[in-house]
Amino acid sequence: MLRTCLVLLLFSAVIIAGCSGDNGTNPAKTVIMPLKIGNIWTGKLWTLDEGTNTYYERQGIYRVSGENSYDNQTWFVLDRIIDNDTAKSIFTFRNETAGLYALYETDSMTALKTMWAKYPVAAGYQFLSGSDNSETVTVTAIDTVVSVPYGEFICNVYKREYLSTSGPRQDIYYLGTNIGFIKIEFFQTNIDDLLYMNQMWELEIYQGSKTP
Repeated sequence: MLRTCLVLLLFSAVIIAGCSGDNGTNPAKTVIMPLKIGNIWTGKLWTLDEGTNTYYERQGIYRVSGENSYDNQTWFVLDRIIDNDTAKSIFTFRNETAGLYALYETDSMTALKTMWAKYPVAAGYQFLSGSDNSETVTVTAIDTVVSVPYGEFICNVYKREYLSTSGPRQDIYYLGTNIGFIKIEFFQTNIDDLLYMNQMWELEIYQGSKTP
Protein backbone atom coordinates (compact mmCIF):
# COMPACT_ATOMS: atom_id res chain seq x y z
CA MET A 1 0.00 0.00 0.00
CA LEU A 2 2.79 2.39 0.92
CA ARG A 3 4.59 1.58 -2.32
CA THR A 4 1.41 2.24 -4.32
CA CYS A 5 0.97 5.64 -2.66
CA LEU A 6 4.57 6.59 -3.38
CA VAL A 7 4.18 5.62 -7.04
CA LEU A 8 0.99 7.70 -7.33
CA LEU A 9 2.66 10.69 -5.68
CA LEU A 10 5.63 10.42 -8.03
CA PHE A 11 3.34 10.14 -11.05
CA SER A 12 1.37 13.20 -9.94
CA ALA A 13 4.58 15.20 -9.47
CA VAL A 14 5.71 14.33 -13.00
CA ILE A 15 2.39 15.50 -14.44
CA ILE A 16 2.52 18.78 -12.51
CA ALA A 17 6.13 19.42 -13.52
CA GLY A 18 5.31 18.72 -17.17
CA CYS A 19 2.36 21.11 -17.22
CA SER A 20 4.14 23.97 -15.45
CA GLY A 21 7.10 23.75 -17.77
CA ASP A 22 5.04 24.01 -20.97
CA ASN A 23 4.51 27.75 -21.31
CA GLY A 24 5.13 28.13 -25.06
CA THR A 25 1.72 29.71 -25.65
CA ASN A 26 1.16 31.10 -22.17
CA PRO A 27 -0.04 34.68 -22.79
CA ALA A 28 1.36 35.74 -19.42
CA LYS A 29 4.89 34.94 -20.58
CA THR A 30 4.77 34.92 -24.39
CA VAL A 31 3.42 37.78 -26.50
CA ILE A 32 3.75 38.74 -30.13
CA MET A 33 4.63 42.36 -29.23
CA PRO A 34 6.30 43.34 -25.92
CA LEU A 35 4.78 46.60 -24.71
CA LYS A 36 6.59 48.73 -22.15
CA ILE A 37 7.41 52.42 -22.26
CA GLY A 38 10.90 52.82 -23.68
CA ASN A 39 10.90 49.75 -25.93
CA ILE A 40 12.62 50.72 -29.20
CA TRP A 41 12.93 48.88 -32.52
CA THR A 42 15.62 50.47 -34.70
CA GLY A 43 15.99 49.38 -38.30
CA LYS A 44 16.74 50.33 -41.86
CA LEU A 45 13.96 51.46 -44.21
CA TRP A 46 14.51 51.02 -47.93
CA THR A 47 12.41 52.68 -50.62
CA LEU A 48 12.39 50.60 -53.81
CA ASP A 49 11.40 50.93 -57.45
CA GLU A 50 9.37 48.33 -59.33
CA GLY A 51 12.53 46.37 -60.06
CA THR A 52 13.34 46.21 -56.32
CA ASN A 53 16.27 48.58 -56.86
CA THR A 54 16.93 50.90 -53.92
CA TYR A 55 16.01 54.55 -54.40
CA TYR A 56 17.32 55.49 -50.98
CA GLU A 57 17.59 54.16 -47.44
CA ARG A 58 16.78 55.79 -44.13
CA GLN A 59 16.72 54.93 -40.46
CA GLY A 60 13.31 53.81 -39.23
CA ILE A 61 12.46 53.56 -35.53
CA TYR A 62 9.35 52.31 -33.73
CA ARG A 63 9.13 53.41 -30.11
CA VAL A 64 6.71 52.87 -27.22
CA SER A 65 6.43 56.48 -26.08
CA GLY A 66 3.63 56.42 -23.53
CA GLU A 67 0.43 54.87 -22.31
CA ASN A 68 -3.25 55.80 -22.23
CA SER A 69 -6.23 54.55 -20.30
CA TYR A 70 -9.47 53.67 -22.08
CA ASP A 71 -12.43 51.79 -20.62
CA ASN A 72 -10.35 51.01 -17.52
CA GLN A 73 -7.66 49.36 -19.64
CA THR A 74 -4.04 50.41 -20.19
CA TRP A 75 -2.98 50.96 -23.80
CA PHE A 76 0.52 51.66 -25.11
CA VAL A 77 1.27 54.35 -27.69
CA LEU A 78 3.82 53.73 -30.45
CA ASP A 79 5.53 56.42 -32.52
CA ARG A 80 7.42 55.98 -35.77
CA ILE A 81 10.57 58.03 -36.40
CA ILE A 82 12.10 58.20 -39.88
CA ASP A 83 15.33 60.19 -40.05
CA ASN A 84 14.29 62.26 -36.99
CA ASP A 85 10.84 62.96 -38.46
CA THR A 86 8.37 61.68 -35.84
CA ALA A 87 4.87 60.44 -36.60
CA LYS A 88 3.20 60.25 -33.21
CA SER A 89 0.69 57.63 -32.10
CA ILE A 90 0.68 55.54 -35.27
CA PHE A 91 -0.35 52.56 -33.15
CA THR A 92 -2.15 52.21 -29.83
CA PHE A 93 -1.66 48.60 -28.71
CA ARG A 94 -2.60 46.27 -25.89
CA ASN A 95 -1.81 42.58 -25.34
CA GLU A 96 -4.64 40.27 -24.30
CA THR A 97 -4.98 36.49 -24.11
CA ALA A 98 -6.25 36.30 -27.71
CA GLY A 99 -3.42 38.41 -29.11
CA LEU A 100 -2.47 42.01 -29.87
CA TYR A 101 -5.28 44.56 -30.07
CA ALA A 102 -5.30 48.08 -31.52
CA LEU A 103 -7.39 51.10 -30.55
CA TYR A 104 -8.62 53.59 -33.17
CA GLU A 105 -10.44 56.89 -32.86
CA THR A 106 -13.82 57.16 -34.59
CA ASP A 107 -16.03 60.01 -35.80
CA SER A 108 -18.44 59.39 -32.93
CA MET A 109 -15.82 60.47 -30.36
CA THR A 110 -15.51 56.90 -29.14
CA ALA A 111 -12.81 54.34 -29.86
CA LEU A 112 -12.85 51.13 -31.86
CA LYS A 113 -11.01 48.17 -30.38
CA THR A 114 -9.96 45.62 -32.97
CA MET A 115 -7.67 42.61 -33.27
CA TRP A 116 -4.33 43.58 -34.83
CA ALA A 117 -2.32 40.34 -34.57
CA LYS A 118 -3.96 37.11 -33.41
CA TYR A 119 -1.65 35.12 -31.11
CA PRO A 120 -1.45 32.19 -30.53
CA VAL A 121 -2.75 31.39 -34.02
CA ALA A 122 -2.69 28.80 -36.80
CA ALA A 123 -1.53 29.45 -40.34
CA GLY A 124 -4.44 30.35 -42.61
CA TYR A 125 -6.41 32.17 -39.92
CA GLN A 126 -8.12 35.31 -41.24
CA PHE A 127 -9.80 38.25 -39.52
CA LEU A 128 -10.85 41.87 -40.04
CA SER A 129 -8.85 44.73 -38.59
CA GLY A 130 -8.04 48.40 -39.05
CA SER A 131 -9.67 51.69 -38.13
CA ASP A 132 -13.05 50.66 -39.57
CA ASN A 133 -12.53 46.89 -39.79
CA SER A 134 -11.90 47.26 -43.53
CA GLU A 135 -8.51 45.54 -43.53
CA THR A 136 -8.37 41.80 -44.18
CA VAL A 137 -5.56 40.12 -42.25
CA THR A 138 -4.34 36.66 -43.19
CA VAL A 139 -1.82 34.71 -41.13
CA THR A 140 0.22 33.24 -43.97
CA ALA A 141 2.74 31.38 -41.78
CA ILE A 142 3.71 30.83 -38.15
CA ASP A 143 7.17 29.33 -38.62
CA THR A 144 8.93 31.45 -41.23
CA VAL A 145 12.66 31.84 -40.57
CA VAL A 146 13.71 35.45 -41.20
CA SER A 147 17.29 36.74 -41.21
CA VAL A 148 17.79 40.44 -40.47
CA PRO A 149 20.82 42.42 -39.22
CA TYR A 150 19.72 41.77 -35.60
CA GLY A 151 19.73 38.00 -36.08
CA GLU A 152 17.64 35.06 -37.24
CA PHE A 153 14.09 34.63 -35.96
CA ILE A 154 11.10 32.33 -36.38
CA CYS A 155 8.22 34.64 -37.24
CA ASN A 156 4.47 34.76 -37.55
CA VAL A 157 3.59 36.44 -40.86
CA TYR A 158 0.55 38.73 -41.01
CA LYS A 159 -0.57 39.99 -44.43
CA ARG A 160 -2.80 43.07 -44.19
CA GLU A 161 -4.82 43.92 -47.32
CA TYR A 162 -6.74 47.17 -47.69
CA LEU A 163 -7.76 49.92 -50.11
CA SER A 164 -6.13 53.35 -50.11
CA THR A 165 -6.99 56.40 -52.19
CA SER A 166 -4.39 55.25 -54.73
CA GLY A 167 -5.60 51.64 -54.94
CA PRO A 168 -5.07 48.27 -53.24
CA ARG A 169 -2.29 47.99 -50.66
CA GLN A 170 -0.60 45.22 -48.72
CA ASP A 171 1.52 45.45 -45.59
CA ILE A 172 3.26 42.25 -44.49
CA TYR A 173 4.48 42.12 -40.90
CA TYR A 174 6.97 39.51 -39.71
CA LEU A 175 6.61 39.37 -35.93
CA GLY A 176 8.76 37.41 -33.48
CA THR A 177 7.46 36.32 -30.10
CA ASN A 178 8.58 38.54 -27.22
CA ILE A 179 10.37 40.86 -29.67
CA GLY A 180 7.69 42.09 -32.07
CA PHE A 181 8.75 43.86 -35.27
CA ILE A 182 11.35 41.84 -37.20
CA LYS A 183 10.63 42.79 -40.80
CA ILE A 184 7.94 44.76 -42.65
CA GLU A 185 7.18 44.83 -46.38
CA PHE A 186 4.95 47.53 -47.88
CA PHE A 187 3.26 46.96 -51.26
CA GLN A 188 1.46 49.45 -53.48
CA THR A 189 0.06 49.32 -57.03
CA ASN A 190 1.81 50.60 -60.14
CA ILE A 191 0.26 52.27 -63.17
CA ASP A 192 -0.98 48.86 -64.34
CA ASP A 193 -2.67 48.18 -60.99
CA LEU A 194 -0.12 45.48 -60.14
CA LEU A 195 1.24 45.23 -56.61
CA TYR A 196 4.95 45.70 -56.05
CA MET A 197 7.06 46.15 -52.92
CA ASN A 198 7.89 49.85 -52.63
CA GLN A 199 9.33 49.83 -49.08
CA MET A 200 10.98 47.34 -46.75
CA TRP A 201 12.06 47.68 -43.12
CA GLU A 202 14.40 45.32 -41.23
CA LEU A 203 15.31 45.25 -37.55
CA GLU A 204 18.89 46.21 -36.69
CA ILE A 205 18.59 46.38 -32.90
CA TYR A 206 15.88 45.94 -30.29
CA GLN A 207 16.22 47.80 -27.00
CA GLY A 208 13.72 46.95 -24.33
CA SER A 209 11.95 44.29 -22.38
CA LYS A 210 11.36 40.85 -23.88
CA THR A 211 8.44 40.21 -21.56
CA PRO A 212 4.87 41.57 -21.74
